[in-house]
Amino acid sequence: MAKAHRSVVDQYQGVIRALVPFAARGKLQEGLNKFSSRIPAVYLSEIEYEVTRLAAPCDKNASSRQFAKELTSIVKVGKVKVELDSVGRRILDDELVKYNNLYTHGVYEAITSESRYYAQIAKESRERVEQDYSVDCAVSLNDTLPADPHLVPDFTVHSTEFDDGRPQTIHALSKNKLLIATSFKPPCFLGEKVAFTFPAIANLSIEPMHIEYQYDGVKPLKGRGKYAAKFVLHGFEKWAEKVSRYIQAQLTVCPLVAEQEAQRTKQMLYCDALLSNSASQALLCSEQLDYLRPEYWLSLSLGQPNALLLSLCANAMKQVSQDLEKMSESYQFQFTDIIDNKPVRYVGTLRQLKQDRLLGSFIKYGQENHTLKVLRISAAKNTAPEVKATLAQLTSPISNADKRFSTALFVTDVTHELNGFRVHEPISTHFIAEKYVEKTLLPSPRISIAPYSDRRENERYAMNAKVKVRTHWLKSKQGRVVNISSTGLCLFLDAPPDTLPKRLAVKLDNNAFIGFVYRVVAYNPQTGKVNLHISRKHQKKKQLFFGNFFAKHYDYLSQRETSSADRHLFDYFWAFSSSCLPGVQILIGEGEDIPQRLRFAKTDGKHKSLYPFKMADRQLATHGWLVDDPENSSHSTKLKTILSASDSTDRSWFFAKLSNGKYVNLRQSALSKKAQREKIYQGIKEKSGMMIAHSLISSTYLPLDNYWYQKRCTKLSKVDKLAFNRIKKQESEFIRVLNIVPVTLLHQNILLIGSFSAEPRNQKRNRSSFADAG
Repeated sequence: MAKAHRSVVDQYQGVIRALVPFAARGKLQEGLNKFSSRIPAVYLSEIEYEVTRLAAPCDKNASSRQFAKELTSIVKVGKVKVELDSVGRRILDDELVKYNNLYTHGVYEAITSESRYYAQIAKESRERVEQDYSVDCAVSLNDTLPADPHLVPDFTVHSTEFDDGRPQTIHALSKNKLLIATSFKPPCFLGEKVAFTFPAIANLSIEPMHIEYQYDGVKPLKGRGKYAAKFVLHGFEKWAEKVSRYIQAQLTVCPLVAEQEAQRTKQMLYCDALLSNSASQALLCSEQLDYLRPEYWLSLSLGQPNALLLSLCANAMKQVSQDLEKMSESYQFQFTDIIDNKPVRYVGTLRQLKQDRLLGSFIKYGQENHTLKVLRISAAKNTAPEVKATLAQLTSPISNADKRFSTALFVTDVTHELNGFRVHEPISTHFIAEKYVEKTLLPSPRISIAPYSDRRENERYAMNAKVKVRTHWLKSKQGRVVNISSTGLCLFLDAPPDTLPKRLAVKLDNNAFIGFVYRVVAYNPQTGKVNLHISRKHQKKKQLFFGNFFAKHYDYLSQRETSSADRHLFDYFWAFSSSCLPGVQILIGEGEDIPQRLRFAKTDGKHKSLYPFKMADRQLATHGWLVDDPENSSHSTKLKTILSASDSTDRSWFFAKLSNGKYVNLRQSALSKKAQREKIYQGIKEKSGMMIAHSLISSTYLPLDNYWYQKRCTKLSKVDKLAFNRIKKQESEFIRVLNIVPVTLLHQNILLIGSFSAEPRNQKRNRSSFADAG
């Protein structure tokens, strides 16, 4: 073969492979026409010749004995004999499909090619690894629903042609199927048409409907001593659409059939478990004029905001809010220095420091005084389609007060990503500027706590009334009451002092509370918030007074009871956070092999969270993050570390070619070399490829509280009373949670300002910074 022809063939291998099926069907010219506008005419003739040659019939015998790794055997293809092992036979089957079951020169060359043989082994090995490391994955709570939900409705149907017109219990109702629970096998033949009468039901029909179904068999219902008679709908598309809309409307009220409801409940509980064990802290924010203000933080235990939340700063939040308007994520860098024997805090965002060319100096100074902290902050809106679909499943409507909290922030401590990183450039002193000095911390966001942890003994009622607080015999301060109960109240002082006495007298403008002395339970001088409890001396008198006070102001107070409002807010916040929790979270359990250990995963479904990997048919392949060496996939050092250490961190780096989507794993030793880093940076600059980075944060699994089982299993208990124990047992086998957080933006920006140490360091994670204080 001429060198010119060989070079054309090598250059257009992809085109030749695409044209082979056309040639096999005798439509080569049709295929060539599709490429004529993109390939020079001089090359098209060479391509046509090569495709015609490959598709031409062949009568040569073939053998792969010289390079086959397994025993070979003779297989006849028409009149031709080929000697192949199992790998060669799979290549033969693939090629015959491509060439329309004809033995051609293309088939002959494929089964006698040693390179193709080893490429097939490598391909099958990759597929096995991908399958072993695949895990069931949900994008949102909507993904917990089956593709064809079978609802168990709370109404009956009847038919004059079935059981003498008696009301029939519906075992399951789907878009095109109706299953009737009956104690006998129906005397119907397959295909027999039976008309059922559906009652007038909201969201289904405003009047009784007579719908014709066809009998499609019967199956026994295990453990119930009954049968399920199956009827299928043929035609009646309008009715099928009505049933589909009715099912969607009733998903929060009625259970699905037992198998589907058990699977749905289990996955919803798994999503709850992943959010409970997340490495990211969720904040519900209100939109101020120039920044997002955190109002509530999501917690499952009592206590004050943790150190991660307390590190958020007011001025920096304005910068973060501006960043999030332009980008999907922001990074907040901070460190503390001692100046004149006083701690001075410096805070800046990644974009801000990069613009001022101070990113390297900021990191280096923070590392040298060992106070550097890096927070990854991302935002989500409640108007996003996946969030709206999740919120639609809430049993109670979202109040207008809750809707004003339209943004959720997710804060993740990623300081460990700079472990082993060394800045090359010298420290610049110009960053010691007023705009980087943080003087004002954000007010602590209010707690949004799970209802099962509520320690309130009495119902509280929201108020907004001015009061006088007597702090001394002759001194008093102005304030306002925000909620009251029969044994206490909460108020804010207009001018809070540094300290308060242990007991206070509170007086409303109308003298309602005169004479009552309260004990100070908690006081915050920064916000002026005071929690008070009635003293024992006045407890009976106060309860009698409160009964009369409540009776007098019943219309006002009954609408301001706070526990139901708190519960609705928590449900809204929880569903909001669960639907858009950033990155990927994986539940890891006990087991002998990898498929048994990877139990369930959840992702926000965003491209940056998964790339360069994809999710297909609710299966997520995790081999790219966990497999150390693609050639030796049976062993994963990362997974072994995750299972052995209680809390640890690791990294996964990739470089992906944008032309074909192929990627290579980057080792930490590669990023220690200047030439390699510059090569990666040049590829990013020329847009021929991109560097992808993920932070792997593993932690010990903390079991769910029974509250979640009571909340999620209400409908399941109606159709399967034993499923609760099965799900509980499966949850008890979870031992670790792996959080995979995208940090590509961070690593791309530090690529040229420094390098990582040559040896990778797996770091233990300090869980105390994520745990609630108090």
